[in-house]
Amino acid sequence: MDLHPSLMLNLEKYRRSRPGFLQLKKVVPILIVALTACQSSDEVIAPGVEQKDFQPNSVNVSSSSQDKVEQKVVYHINYDDPQKQVAALQSIEHHLKAARENIDIQVVLHGRGLSLLLETDSLAETKLARANANLMVQARISQLKDNGVVFNVCKNSLRTSKIDYQQDLYDVATNDLVENGISKIVELQSQGYLYLKP
Repeated sequence: MDLHPSLMLNLEKYRRSRPGFLQLKKVVPILIVALTACQSSDEVIAPGVEQKDFQPNSVNVSSSSQDKVEQKVVYHINYDDPQKQVAALQSIEHHLKAARENIDIQVVLHGRGLSLLLETDSLAETKLARANANLMVQARISQLKDNGVVFNVCKNSLRTSKIDYQQDLYDVATNDLVENGISKIVELQSQGYLYLKP
């Protein structure tokens, strides 16, 4: 792709006016490698300062105060690829294992994401292309719910996909329904939930 001559001239002027920037761009990776090497050895990292004297995390946080920090996360699923959905469930399982306590996980399903809960014998009655709630997925969802994970199901998506949540979806109750999936995500984020889309 050829650039217009005046644009090339402007790019060349910019490059010449920023020689320090270009040098810094070359030096940063070297600095990262050097600092990493210093942290992993007992060598002197600066004249008169030995590694054992260098404590980057000098603030001591007690484990009891760390345990009280609550993690609030919203997982967003709006795709129907069964492998991606199983990977998302696996991510949530790993997250629960890592955090153990003081964690609030909400999953918001809308659009094609409802296929995660759509039972295989209900597919023909809906407008969705896939029904991914096989026995293995159902077992994982039940286990996640038993561990406090909340699955929010978009009512708008139910209507447009012609899904009867009581008959077609696995383990969905009235209190699992939200008017709009995107609005629910925004609401949760405004309450301090971290957004993840696996």
